[in-house]
Amino acid sequence: MQLSPKRKDQIINWAYRTAGSNWFDLLGVAIVLAATISAGYYATTLAQSPIPWLRDSTWKWFPLGIVSTISAVLSVLSTRYVGKINNLGNLIGFINIVIAGFVDYALGNFGAIYTYPISFVLNMLAWFTWRTIFKHRKGTVPHAKVVMPLIAVFAVIISFGINYWAFRQVNFLFIMTSLVFSFSLMADILNVFKVKSQWTAWGVYNVLQLVRNVTMGNWANVGKYIYYVLNSMISFVYWKLTGKSVIQSREAK
Repeated sequence: MQLSPKRKDQIINWAYRTAGSNWFDLLGVAIVLAATISAGYYATTLAQSPIPWLRDSTWKWFPLGIVSTISAVLSVLSTRYVGKINNLGNLIGFINIVIAGFVDYALGNFGAIYTYPISFVLNMLAWFTWRTIFKHRKGTVPHAKVVMPLIAVFAVIISFGINYWAFRQVNFLFIMTSLVFSFSLMADILNVFKVKSQWTAWGVYNVLQLVRNVTMGNWANVGKYIYYVLNSMISFVYWKLTGKSVIQSREAK
C-alpha cells in the first residue's frame, strides 16, 4: 500500500514534533523503569554474574540491576538530548559510559574493557567538537560517499579485532557483540562530526542490541532498545528537517 503525499507529510510532521518533545523523553524513562520492575531485574546482584571472580567476590551483594537501570535511564536521556541536537546529551553520554561499561562486563561482555574506553573518548570528542568546531552544523560529512564506507570498514575491523582478543573464541555472543560495537563505532564517529547519517547506524545498532540483550538477559535494556528503534527513526527526521531549516534561513538572509 502506497501512502499519499499528504499522509507522508503527516507522518514526517509527527516524527519531527515527537523528536523535539519532552514527553517522548519521559516515555523512554518510563519504559526502562517498567521493564525493570516487571521483570524483577532490579534485584539482580553481582552474585548472578557469569564472571567467577565477580560472582564469588566479597562484593557479590552489589546491586547490579539497580545500577544497570540507572545507566539505562541516563542512556535514554543522553540519546534524546543528542536527538534534539543538544550537546548535554554528549556530556551525559561519556559520563554514563563508565557505568554502562562495568555493567556490560559484569553481564558477560568480556570485550567491554576494550571497547567502552573507545566509546568514552569518542563521546568526549563529540562534546568538544559540538561545543566548538561544529557548533552550528547540521548536515552531512564532506565527501560522504568516500568517507563513510571507509568509516564502516574501519569500525568492523577494529570491533571484530578487539572482541576476538577479548573472547578468544568465535561464538554467538562474540559475533553479536562485535556487530553491535561496529555500528556503535560508526555512529559515534559520525556524531563527532555532528551529522545525521549517524541515525542510520544507530537504527541497525538498536536492533542488534535488542537481540544481544535478550541473549544476555539484561531486561532493563530490552525495553530501552525497543524504544530506541523508534527514536533513531524520528531523530533522523528531526536532524534532516532542522538542517534544512537552518540552510533555508541563511539563504533567506
